[in-house]
Amino acid sequence: MVFLLCVVILAKARSRPLRRTALLIASYALYLTWGAGFAAVLVTSTVMNYLVGEWLRRNRSAVTLSIGIFLNLALLSTFKYLPEAASICRFHRYYCSASRTSHCPWAFSFWTFQAMSYLFDVYQGDDVEPSFFEFALYMVFFPVTISGPICRMSEMLPQFRFR
Repeated sequence: MVFLLCVVILAKARSRPLRRTALLIASYALYLTWGAGFAAVLVTSTVMNYLVGEWLRRNRSAVTLSIGIFLNLALLSTFKYLPEAASICRFHRYYCSASRTSHCPWAFSFWTFQAMSYLFDVYQGDDVEPSFFEFALYMVFFPVTISGPICRMSEMLPQFRFR
């Protein structure tokens, strides 16, 4: 219902901020259909990568980039691969319902690689400086997440700002 309401707003509204807000809400509404846990992990990834990107912008070093990559891979491993590994080994009963959480959406890997793409761009000196709202929209923009490909922030940001 929320998703459809946002689609109507996108079709009728002329205000760019209202359209972007509707697009962000529609994207999160779609991910909430997969479960609140997946949406919470996506919010965590969004906040984490935005903060690491800001840190990397101020301190452009390989160490900072490596920390960002490590955090992304740790998050991906924890929520996508650890439950499956726990179900195979004897820790199955100790890891919170591993069999239930092992069916993580394919988009989870996409989110991770999209975020790392942004960190690489910042490290290489791309002059894009998205607001947190714009970065969140970049991370969850459902038409790209569902069908791909991984996009660069420098390609997406002008479209978010001027359409």
